[in-house]
Amino acid sequence: MKVLGPPPALTCRALACVRPVFEDARCRLHYIRQCEREDLAAAEAERAAAALGSDAKPQRCSVRDCGRPTVARNLCQTHYTRAKRKQPVDGPIRPWGQAQAASP
Repeated sequence: MKVLGPPPALTCRALACVRPVFEDARCRLHYIRQCEREDLAAAEAERAAAALGSDAKPQRCSVRDCGRPTVARNLCQTHYTRAKRKQPVDGPIRPWGQAQAASP
């Protein structure tokens, strides 16, 4: 059966998205969402640094090998959300829009 639409190399890399590529292998919607996330994380780090004083560095997530700025309880946004949902916080953080590999 033939699948209609652009070739796979010309579609967004987000999971199950078949929109055409706009920038950085993403469609316009997913590209803008990624940019907003990066801007939000940078702004959050600046706010944390300002709250601690001009010379202080923002705190980093307490999960091993994370290093992201903290949001609450010494955890970054991703690990804090996992903790609220009673999920294990020590698992790896997958890049946005990529599916988890199936276990054999």
